[in-house]
Amino acid sequence: MTKGKDDNVNVNLCKPENLNLEELIKPESRYFVNVRRSDGSSYLDMINGKKLSKYIPAMYYFIHVLLQRQHISYDTLRLRYDKTFVRIFVRDIEPVKSKNYFNLIVFKLITLKIIERKTSRESTKGGYMVEGQYFRLTEEYLNAVVIQHEITLKKTTAEKLKVKFGIKSTDSKDTANISSFKQIPAIYHQYLAVHNIRFNTEEAEEYLTRSYSDKTIEIGRLNTCRIYMYNITNGRFYYTYSDACERFFTTVNGMPKELRQFILDGDNQGLVELDFGSSTAYVIYKIISSDMPEHASVVNKILFETEVDLYKRLLETGDFYSAIRDIIFHGYELSRGQIKDIVIKHWFNATPGSKNKYRKQICKVFPRITEFIDSKKSPVYEDFFNFVMLLESKLVNGIIYQKFINLHPDAVIYTVFDSFLIDQKYSDELFELMLNEGRIFYNVDCVVKKKNYATPKDDTVIVH
Repeated sequence: MTKGKDDNVNVNLCKPENLNLEELIKPESRYFVNVRRSDGSSYLDMINGKKLSKYIPAMYYFIHVLLQRQHISYDTLRLRYDKTFVRIFVRDIEPVKSKNYFNLIVFKLITLKIIERKTSRESTKGGYMVEGQYFRLTEEYLNAVVIQHEITLKKTTAEKLKVKFGIKSTDSKDTANISSFKQIPAIYHQYLAVHNIRFNTEEAEEYLTRSYSDKTIEIGRLNTCRIYMYNITNGRFYYTYSDACERFFTTVNGMPKELRQFILDGDNQGLVELDFGSSTAYVIYKIISSDMPEHASVVNKILFETEVDLYKRLLETGDFYSAIRDIIFHGYELSRGQIKDIVIKHWFNATPGSKNKYRKQICKVFPRITEFIDSKKSPVYEDFFNFVMLLESKLVNGIIYQKFINLHPDAVIYTVFDSFLIDQKYSDELFELMLNEGRIFYNVDCVVKKKNYATPKDDTVIVH
């Protein structure tokens, strides 16, 4: 964000490269617009292009929010029957424009064939039925490269937008409410680490451009990476702490893995990634081995323990999902990644009694473990996987991360759920800590994978 003339400042937003509203909205043309009254009703009005052009910054901001939602948002903001559409609320255009202008902006973007809209009747927490509005870019703009675009706003509006973006000001208190996790040392340390990130923007841009040119990544992945990169460059970070699973969701652990190599330590060196292999499978083992169910007979108890022992031996191979493929899906043309998705989605996280064909294959080998896992999902299905993530968080955040920052409070370290990004000089120490604490926590030897990212050049542009 750079200062402009008078009381205005320039703000960077994301937009499709081929979108130019200034060319689409002709000053001499006349346009119908849908204007919202303060009571919620609306009416049609006609204005000329010159008058409509004052809404162009708000239109670009709407597109920016839409791109952010399409590339970053979780399923909760996606249309149930078409995930390509994401929800935009009336309040989302604030503070660039009042929510009273939402209908006008949406109406014009639709008539200009820039966006598409679908609606869905949904219930609120209070039990009321509302019509949710979901949007996506039209085909012409959906497959265009995303770039940064400057709009000019009043300084007061831009300052409000900074707060909305979660930008931490250096001369004021935190712009966001962080009281929910500020008292948790490991989480607060991560919050500060994210806000003080050093990122090699120049090399990241070169890498993405080259990868797209070589067809290593497709347009959707390119744009997702660019949006994350632009957010970091502009100091816009998101973070959410879940009390249910004690996970801390941030820009760093949400970013595409292609960008991790461009995060730097204090000496402008690339970090080392340390990853617990098959982490979710280990958590499930902890549950099934430490919370043994009651059995109707000694034989049933032996059969259950036999399955648990087989499960443990698959973990001890060093690659649980490849072992599952060999023992259960031998002869299937499925990659390790596909097997991992099947195991997590259709076994660990499946609804009880699911008839999925892959789940049936797993149940033939682990019928009693499957029955036990399903029993843990009742009566509230969502609670079980929250509990799985909670156990993982207790190891990663509550034990390993906390012990490490007690020893090295100034180290550059980030968590990516079940893995860490760490200074190269501390990587061996953290590696041993993960192995030791993982063994104690899960009561079985763990696998920790190590990836050392290349050291960037000395003349790169560093973003603080």
